[in-house]
Amino acid sequence: LNTLGGSLSIQNNSSLSTLAGIGAINSINGPLYIMNNPLLINLSGLDSVSSINGVLNISNNNSLHDLTALSSVLSINGPLYIANNTSLESLAGLDSIDYSTISELYIYNSNALSACSVQSICDFLTLTSNSYTINSNSIGCNSETEIELVCSGCPSNGITFETQGEIDSFPFNFPGCNQIIGSVIINDTIPDNILNVDSLFQITSILGNLTIQNNSSLVSLSGLSNLNSISGVLTITDNDALPSLFGLDNIYYTTISNLVIEGSSLLAICDLSNICTYLSNPSSPASIIGNASGCATRGEVEAYCADQDSDGVIDSLDNCVTIYNPAQEDSDNDGVGNVCDYGTQENVGIGTETPFTKLQVSQGVVFTDNNNGSLLMRSPDNSCWILKVNDSGVLSATKVPCPE
Repeated sequence: LNTLGGSLSIQNNSSLSTLAGIGAINSINGPLYIMNNPLLINLSGLDSVSSINGVLNISNNNSLHDLTALSSVLSINGPLYIANNTSLESLAGLDSIDYSTISELYIYNSNALSACSVQSICDFLTLTSNSYTINSNSIGCNSETEIELVCSGCPSNGITFETQGEIDSFPFNFPGCNQIIGSVIINDTIPDNILNVDSLFQITSILGNLTIQNNSSLVSLSGLSNLNSISGVLTITDNDALPSLFGLDNIYYTTISNLVIEGSSLLAICDLSNICTYLSNPSSPASIIGNASGCATRGEVEAYCADQDSDGVIDSLDNCVTIYNPAQEDSDNDGVGNVCDYGTQENVGIGTETPFTKLQVSQGVVFTDNNNGSLLMRSPDNSCWILKVNDSGVLSATKVPCPE
């Protein structure tokens, strides 16, 4: 029997472990259902099938881990379902299916499935009009976006950088790849080899942990300044030459699930605004020990995260710590905010050398000894008024000519 005139249904067989007895079939003129076979390990026996005319549904086969027997299938002419196969890790075997013969795509609830970027699936997803449901699988196959990233050439299971050369070659090996599926590890295996991460500038998102550890000569993280999210633990440990966390400023704090900053003897600046916001929640887990003063403990970092003037800019970054200035204006670019830059203002101080306003009296009062005129003020309409006080302490205003 080479051609099956209708559908083939292999379902609800609690003891079935092999399909070896049907190896001669090369065409199925109807749907193929392989469902609810808990002991079926692979699909050997369907190796000769080249065409299916209807649904291809492979679902609820808890022991199934291999689809490579379907490598000869070129068309299915209907929906493709891959669902609830808890041991399945890869869609290898579906590569040769002409994507135009797939009418709908359903890949879900297979929690070990991480390799979905076979050619047929990649091609199917290029058409935005195609209908698909992809969710609840493992990282790499958990969404249409994850699959497309791998299809475009991004690493499919995280990436580890062990040398400066590997970092420097990243934009050439993965051009245009800005989102890493899985965790990123930067771990120098050749002493004093990794000096910077500048060539990782294109990475904006990591769908996993970020670990930077054991890099004895790494002095800057500025190459990660475009990174805005991770999906796990941020670990910075045993980086002996690293003085600050600048470069990690733009990671949104809600994407950090845990924070580990340990054993970096020169690391003194950890009070980035996102780190501060993360630590402001006492329930946010963090381990901060064994670094330089300023980043030696969680409490020390939190102290440096203070914002005395409540302007939303932490003191260590604020160009005027004691005066509210959320815009941080600095007209002469000297690092001192305008509101604190007394050398550029025509302020007069009595009892203080650093007046905050045009006239400031410190620890004293301003006294006028008669009621002929106390305070002359100009109103918004450019009129001038003398303020006087009566015997009951009530102020009155009298309009007068403005000084010329």
